[in-house]
Amino acid sequence: VKKYRVLDPGNAAFVQPPSDQNVLITDDVLSLYDAKRFVFNGSLAADWIIRDDYHLLFSFRNDNYFSDLKREEEGLTATKKVWNNYHLTFGTQRNFKSSQWVIGLRLNMGRRNDFPQPFSFNDPSEGNFFQGNTKTGTISSTGVQLLLSYTFTFGNNQ
Repeated sequence: VKKYRVLDPGNAAFVQPPSDQNVLITDDVLSLYDAKRFVFNGSLAADWIIRDDYHLLFSFRNDNYFSDLKREEEGLTATKKVWNNYHLTFGTQRNFKSSQWVIGLRLNMGRRNDFPQPFSFNDPSEGNFFQGNTKTGTISSTGVQLLLSYTFTFGNNQ
């Protein structure tokens, strides 16, 4: 989907009182744009039953970004992830009478080599809104999460 406006303030004066200097600022400050591009995400999961009361769990999935907007384009954009993430999860499931425990870890990694800098200290001027001459750089994300789940089943467990 090409660039479209999510939020359109219409013909309103955001800064009061309206004047020739600020009447056009409403569209710049309150417009919100978005755009989408085609991505393919997939996952693979496995549940190995070691015993009736003991399972090993594994999954892998990707989470590709789908925005096609660039910072230098007109208007504001919604904050969203702009790099691809990969998630690896593994753990165990144990069953005890009416209870079930799941304990595991999830690792996630993401990286983008052409991420635009939001600002730079190189040559800030009024012409570039004191943001400097921005370039692209590398952005990365890593994380480790502990997964812990407990389920208690009421009633007959047959």
